[in-house]
Amino acid sequence: MCVCLRATCWARRATASASPCAASMVDDVRMRARAMLVGTRAHTCTHVHTGVLPALMWALHLAPFPPLPAVSIAACSVGAATTCLSLARDYTQSRKQFGKPLAANQAVQFMLADMATRLRASRLMVHDAAKWLDAKHDTAPAMCAMAKRFATDACFDVCNDALQLHGGYGYLQDYPIERFLRDVRVHQILEGTNQIMSVIVARALLQK
Repeated sequence: MCVCLRATCWARRATASASPCAASMVDDVRMRARAMLVGTRAHTCTHVHTGVLPALMWALHLAPFPPLPAVSIAACSVGAATTCLSLARDYTQSRKQFGKPLAANQAVQFMLADMATRLRASRLMVHDAAKWLDAKHDTAPAMCAMAKRFATDACFDVCNDALQLHGGYGYLQDYPIERFLRDVRVHQILEGTNQIMSVIVARALLQK
């Protein structure tokens, strides 16, 4: 192990604890010249772009927008929302209030219907964006940005409604809903905020 490489300032995040986050410090490390991030702006950005704030690099016109991470995050949101909808359906069918299951109430049925609709639309948008990405089409970046923006927002709403349907139990760590809600919230920030995704979509639209 290289003692010259140290991880400092470990971040204490509200979620994604299985993915540690810290600042890296490199002290007195000897390396070849070609391994250093020096040179022209374009040359340096080809290295930084691979793992550090790719959407921000795009917004500053320093590098092209990478669509794969965006649509991958959207797919993660769809997966979490799928589980939350299933949990909410099962809970409202088994939990009884005033002598009947929660799911027998029309207001609860409306919530479940809205959740299912948002989830279906999100899944279709992610599949469509992945199709354009596989085809290496020029519109793939905008399609992936659109899918990321819509799916992460809609799926957060699905998870939030699932917690609401669980009542106070949904806020307890004994139930998985609160963890899913924390997990999907960060998806609106990861790989470029949803505001940046809107800028990507708008630029693509206005350039036609």
